[in-house]
Amino acid sequence: MVSGMTPKEQLRYEAYEALTARQLAEDAQQLDLSPPSVADIYRVMEAQDLAEIQELHRDIGVMRAVKERWPADDWIRQMTDVLIRTDIFIIENLTEDIHYERQQAEELDRLQRG
Repeated sequence: MVSGMTPKEQLRYEAYEALTARQLAEDAQQLDLSPPSVADIYRVMEAQDLAEIQELHRDIGVMRAVKERWPADDWIRQMTDVLIRTDIFIIENLTEDIHYERQQAEELDRLQRG
């Protein structure tokens, strides 16, 4: 079979193939491809909920700053109050979710230990 590559191109191709094979082998060694436990999934969900609560608290701080910046504007006051109450409601729901996720993770850990 006739190659359409010059000797220099052939060397570059072989070097690239070797590099790719080496990178794939390194990645396979570094990656933990075992499936996560269900308890770990609950812990990830808990971490996401905690991060969202932090973001909502920052949002509440911004809304309060906006409200203080324009205290005479009734529309701004009403809208920031609605947004703050909405954020507080979401935080309360996320707090309940976190409590549930922690319970489930602990229970699953107990069952796995035996």
